[in-house]
Amino acid sequence: MIGILILIFSLQERGDVFSQKFTASVNKNRVTIGEVFRFDLSINANGKIFSPPSFNDFNIHSGPNQSTSMQIVNGSVSQSITYSYYLSAKKEGSFTIGSASIIVGNNTLQSNSIAIEVGKGGSAQSSQNPAQNQSGQARSENIFARTSVSKSKVYAGEQI
Repeated sequence: MIGILILIFSLQERGDVFSQKFTASVNKNRVTIGEVFRFDLSINANGKIFSPPSFNDFNIHSGPNQSTSMQIVNGSVSQSITYSYYLSAKKEGSFTIGSASIIVGNNTLQSNSIAIEVGKGGSAQSSQNPAQNQSGQARSENIFARTSVSKSKVYAGEQI
């Protein structure tokens, strides 16, 4: 049984270069100055040494945020890894987010590039995190929180 699992994972690790996909996508191709949008890089293999693209014309609000998914269906193993960034444009114009790279086995894979159209600001502030001001800096606000529990004595693993 252990030999079968090792064989499955070694075949999946080695994989066929042509079946591996490293793709970039965005939730919006047209944004306004300061509007936050999501940029994703997804790969359907286990990679090493991830190199993100240059984000010179954009502010990075968050990222890289990594999520991993693995499925075994009828003995067939599939997995995907997604690197997400939340970005906003610094100025108006047409920009291209270049390709990223990642090493899978002995091969380096390149993602596609993404074109972004940035228009003048309008209601971009409404799409930002409300705890941030126009420059993306965090605001300072006084917050008060009080917690209480339903029991004063509990046993390990008991919900309170």
